[in-house]
Amino acid sequence: MEIIGGANGGRAGTTIRFSQLRDEVKARLRDTAFLGRLSAAIAQTYCLFLENSVRVLLDSKPVEPIEIPLGGSDLIKPSQVEFSKGEVKVRIVASLAARQPDWAYERAGWYVLCNGRLVLPADKSDLTGWGEGLPNFHSKYNGFVGIVVFRSQNPLALPWTTTKRSLNRESPVFQSARVEMNLRARPIISFLNDMYKQEPVEEPAERRIAEKVSLKDIRDITFRKAGAFQVTRRVPVAKSTVRIQYDAAVRDVERIRKAIRQPKWGANRVGRHTFEHFLKTEAPE
Repeated sequence: MEIIGGANGGRAGTTIRFSQLRDEVKARLRDTAFLGRLSAAIAQTYCLFLENSVRVLLDSKPVEPIEIPLGGSDLIKPSQVEFSKGEVKVRIVASLAARQPDWAYERAGWYVLCNGRLVLPADKSDLTGWGEGLPNFHSKYNGFVGIVVFRSQNPLALPWTTTKRSLNRESPVFQSARVEMNLRARPIISFLNDMYKQEPVEEPAERRIAEKVSLKDIRDITFRKAGAFQVTRRVPVAKSTVRIQYDAAVRDVERIRKAIRQPKWGANRVGRHTFEHFLKTEAPE
């Protein structure tokens, strides 16, 4: 192994070269599937470092960090809180996810970092409170994203496991954080529930607000003052139309097509025709 530093007038940084590899290691490195998994692991685990201070090249190609899809807009204010417990500082941010262009199940959930390393990505399990204090995760919550950042000068005080790929449930600082995580998530869960009412008469205002949510820089949001999740619901302009939907038997639709001599009309056009016919004959102006 050769370590080359940049302190003597060269470029800043450190390059580590392995020049003597065993044959089985060489074979593994030639496996494109292995390189793909390794690149994905680096992009995920060190996403914040790759953004700010570290550049990693794998097979001469730079590794691009994953984006934590924290969203915001002029109508949305993320919820955030900061506190300390013992040697650990905790920052929690929760908001709507950025639409890219739609909310995705695999990107939703809690992202937990310890000293900048991503320990849990997009977690939707009971470990982060789903089903315990929060409802079980459902596809209608795809618009939720939360970030928890633990920082400490003493790595042993952080709530990660020895593998640094999960969290210790029994950690006092993590238990305190989970209480705050639930509190910060509930208003967002309520907002998302309102987007998907069982029998909406008109399009919920929440959907129009959510459509404006875009990706935000985590650093900009996490350095703002703590506060609760807020939504500015502007008075909507009265709509002049409303969507009408209903199911009809196929044989009845065919009967109408036959009666009006339009066998190629789709169901939507048939529905529009019957609606206009009723207006003219039963409710003329």
